[in-house]
Amino acid sequence: MTNSKHTKRALLASILSVVLCCAMLIGSTFAWFTDSVTSGNNKIVAGNLDVELEYRNQEGKWNPVTETTKLFQEDALWEPGHTEVVYLRVKNAGTLALKYQLAVTAENETTFTNALGKEGCRLSDYLVFGQVESGTEIAKYATREEAWAAAGDTLGLSDYTKESELYPEEIDGKPSEQYIALVVYMPTEVGNEANYRGDAVPSIDLGVNLVATQYTYETDSFGNDYDADAVLPGGWQKVDSADDISGDGKYILSTDITETVTLNPENNAVIDLNGKNLTNGLTVNGNVTIMDNSTGEEKGTTNGISARKDAVLTIESGTHTKISSSSATVVINGGTITGQNTAGHSHWIINDGHFSSTGTLFNTTQGETIEINGGTFDGIMNFGNKANPATVTINGGTFNSDVSATYGTWNINDGIFNGPVYASVSKGYEYATCHISGGTFNHTGNKCGHGDSHYMFYGNSSNPQNYYQGYTITGGSFKTDPTNYMNNNSGTVTESDGYFIVSK
Repeated sequence: MTNSKHTKRALLASILSVVLCCAMLIGSTFAWFTDSVTSGNNKIVAGNLDVELEYRNQEGKWNPVTETTKLFQEDALWEPGHTEVVYLRVKNAGTLALKYQLAVTAENETTFTNALGKEGCRLSDYLVFGQVESGTEIAKYATREEAWAAAGDTLGLSDYTKESELYPEEIDGKPSEQYIALVVYMPTEVGNEANYRGDAVPSIDLGVNLVATQYTYETDSFGNDYDADAVLPGGWQKVDSADDISGDGKYILSTDITETVTLNPENNAVIDLNGKNLTNGLTVNGNVTIMDNSTGEEKGTTNGISARKDAVLTIESGTHTKISSSSATVVINGGTITGQNTAGHSHWIINDGHFSSTGTLFNTTQGETIEINGGTFDGIMNFGNKANPATVTINGGTFNSDVSATYGTWNINDGIFNGPVYASVSKGYEYATCHISGGTFNHTGNKCGHGDSHYMFYGNSSNPQNYYQGYTITGGSFKTDPTNYMNNNSGTVTESDGYFIVSK
């Protein structure tokens, strides 16, 4: 009887031990185990994921990057030409293949008013980021010009990221570490737009962020695809078909997608083109952000984006052919947009980016609201019609073709205008008002070719007194004297550095 009780107790204890062991395993992921056990002659060891980031100091020694490491010069006075190069080494210190993502972070950034009077400027808007990568250590660059040339094409802060794969050190023929020279500088072309005025000194804290996750290399009885869906920290998921982009999430393209991608009204999605293409377009009904964080010269493309009613479309980077919207909100923070776009009954906010078209940049006749704060525009700007006038506010940007204030209300507060600004309206059919309070106007020719039947705001010297009273000039810098185009004594004109300066 005694032996029986001991046996039952031992059996019960064994069962409880097994139950406890199983409970400890519930919810765990094998890829993160670090313990090992033995079973017969087979040793079973869980793989471990470990990535290290190091930087090279002034003495040429490698040190680990920690949360307190100052990679960039403290109290640096950023000005055109100022350059900093950080030499980094990313190492796979574990036993599993990994994919990593390196990005530059900006914290505690202050805004400022520049010398041109524009408010809300950021230092990061005038910095560019490039990189040189190698499988061996990169020699220190002797001059800033050498560093610029080595970095090649550069990206803005929001666009810069570096992705790659690293393998365990014991795997022959596969890289286990990678060397990166991160080049950050303010281009010499930057002018007074980055020069601050007032007491608020612009500043920014720059750092780097490295994240890593599993990569499809190790195999089991069924292949190497069991970590194919492993996501980078932050929730990013690699996708290769339109069906994979079907709801809320953060998606990275792993290949070109030839089907049309459609996001529903309830969807909130971020899509990283990753150098790949959406060849058959994208239909946006919800809240969608498009970017391309690849580091190659060729950026990913979309062939037609349609933003439907109440949708919010944000473009951060990438190359996009024709964006159309209908009663939607479109925000452009960067990237390249080609062809003629449509902004019907929509609100567009353009903060940066390059727009180009052989004709007009927009085909819009439905009373849109446009706010332009920056960017480069190679093509005719024209919005609205008689029945549906547009409201256009220009606070910045470079305009290399005509700005045609034909219909609606135009407020030009700043920007660089290398083509004419004019209203093409017949006598007696004045459907536009334009108020110019700032900007640099470099056009000196006679754009208007229709004699007295059209009015010019600026640039038509053949008939200066034939102007429409629905516009005012109270500020700005003009290559030719705008006095004849100023009505109601709206300002005074003085000459300085080859420009006629209007002040109220």
